[in-house]
Amino acid sequence: NGLVGQANALGLDFSVGQYLDMAFDVTGPMTDPKISPRILGQEGGSVKDVIQEVVKQEVEEIKQEAVEDVKAEAREQADRIIAQAQEQADALRAEAGRAADKVRTEGYRAAQRLEDEAKNPIAKVAARAAADKLRRETDVKAQNIIDEADVKAQALVTSAQTRADALLE
Repeated sequence: NGLVGQANALGLDFSVGQYLDMAFDVTGPMTDPKISPRILGQEGGSVKDVIQEVVKQEVEEIKQEAVEDVKAEAREQADRIIAQAQEQADALRAEAGRAADKVRTEGYRAAQRLEDEAKNPIAKVAARAAADKLRRETDVKAQNIIDEADVKAQALVTSAQTRADALLE
């Protein structure tokens, strides 16, 4: 019971019902014998050494579990950072798409007005050429809006990936 109590005080989970194969070395005179217990199978080691080794193993297991828990939490945070950045990037791209559509709509309307306002055949040919040029410029402006938003969105995602990688290190 004394050994079980000592082992349990060290954080081990032994009960009286469990058996340990032990040997006892008895030395010294009969009037003052010295008794040294040792666990069989651990030749040369004392009970204290065995308990220390078991405690060391338990501590290592607990430490490994803690490290795994921290790594799992870091992975979750990294995933959240990346997901948030991706949501922001998608929103940025969607807004750019709406802005590009608005620019196209307004540019094409202006081009159509140019063509509609021309009355004589020569003015119509000139208006058609000007309207075509306006449409091309409108398309370029709209594409620039989309490209700029894509660059910003990609920068958001890359930055988030860098932060996530730093968390995982």
